[in-house]
Amino acid sequence: MNRKALWLALSLSLPLGAAIATMSSLASADAPAAQARAAAPAPSVVDARFQRYLVSPRGDTMGLLLDNGTTVRMHPSAVAKGAPELKAGDVVHVEGRAMKTPTGQTFMHALVKRGADTIADATAMKDHEHRGGKKGDHKKGDHKKGDHKKGDHKKGDHKKSTLAPISSTGKIVAIVSGPKGSVAGMVLDDGTTASAGHKSNLGALGLKVGDQVTLTGRGGVYPRGKGMMIEQVKLPSGDSRTLAAAPRRHRDHAKI
Repeated sequence: MNRKALWLALSLSLPLGAAIATMSSLASADAPAAQARAAAPAPSVVDARFQRYLVSPRGDTMGLLLDNGTTVRMHPSAVAKGAPELKAGDVVHVEGRAMKTPTGQTFMHALVKRGADTIADATAMKDHEHRGGKKGDHKKGDHKKGDHKKGDHKKGDHKKSTLAPISSTGKIVAIVSGPKGSVAGMVLDDGTTASAGHKSNLGALGLKVGDQVTLTGRGGVYPRGKGMMIEQVKLPSGDSRTLAAAPRRHRDHAKI
């Protein structure tokens, strides 16, 4: 082969080799993503009757209790705008990530529907959104020095409304565990959703569904039920136990 023919052959083979290498690297990069999608477990599904809403001490909707004991946990922002109000006995369809806890089954990242109506959709939400607050709500630099002049905010402008002292007496219809298995709260037959601080000793009290208790704490009564932060529990034996206080930054914002 003469020099001219050799040069022509090399000039044609180099771009072809580069293209093959590029396609190979792209295929390799796509492989892990494809494997991850294939390995992702299919969502769990349950059809059951709605029993009641779970509400926070400030009245936010933070979940659903179904008649089979399943709880569906959600951030308030997951509730669909204009969603119809559920009534006890309504059949709902739930798809999401199911977790077995010591006190029953809990759904996270769930889509909840009643017939053709979407009640809530948390399928695209991350774990930190379920715990409260979306990533990026407050970006660095949002508040610059000098944005708020002295005197712009008067004393009391941002004072949080104080939750009222409240109590509830009734039978426990559900004990709710958090994602890590610790007891996060309970629901009474009068519709009370009672939350406990994540470092409380509520789980150590040995309570079970059907026990008659009296709970005292702080909260309020709202259209979807009574919500409260437990401070003290009167046990079926008549003895009272005071729970460990929630950290200051979490007081009044407890979520089951």
